Amino acid sequence: MAPQPHEISLLSSRGQVVQQLRNLCLKVGNSRYKFVKRGPVNWAAFDWAKYESAIAILIDDSMVFPNAKGISTMTLSLEIFARLQGFPEEIDDGLMDKFYADAKQVLTELMQSKNSKGQPFVLRRHPGDNAIESHDSDLGVQGLIVTMIIDY
Repeated sequence: MAPQPHEISLLSSRGQVVQQLRNLCLKVGNSRYKFVKRGPVNWAAFDWAKYESAIAILIDDSMVFPNAKGISTMTLSLEIFARLQGFPEEIDDGLMDKFYADAKQVLTELMQSKNSKGQPFVLRRHPGDNAIESHDSDLGVQGLIVTMIIDY
């Protein structure tokens, strides 16, 4: 059974941002990603027979206390990985293009999303987001790791 979106209204503002991000990951690409996990994934031990593609959501850095204006900052990462057919020696650029498009859609929708009170989940995106491509021909997987800093 595919994971279901979670209710977010009872969470802190940090938790609401993360849960909205998770919900958007579950919907992107016509629900292409049946495995979306909040936390690290050991891709070497991942069950690629069960899931062809997956997303891990990581918070690399966040503030414990908001600033004087009540604004907090977090660095979030999406690790988007998929199993390749066979064991190719090179990155599949067609699949990588899907990862980039999916990441862009999820993060754009996160920036546009509003909570139940009509307020934006994300107040501002910091410049300098980046993406790192990853490939392991021994495992037959490739991925994209996208990092973005936001205020919420």
